[in-house]
Amino acid sequence: LFKRPTTAIAAVAFLAAGLIFLAFTLRAMLGLNTV
Repeated sequence: LFKRPTTAIAAVAFLAAGLIFLAFTLRAMLGLNTV
């Protein structure tokens, strides 16, 4: 899919960070943050 391993790793890391950010944001908005 990707010709360069670095771009693939960067894309996966970016998507993972985005999902984690959304998860924490939604939990904070709903008041479910049990840190």
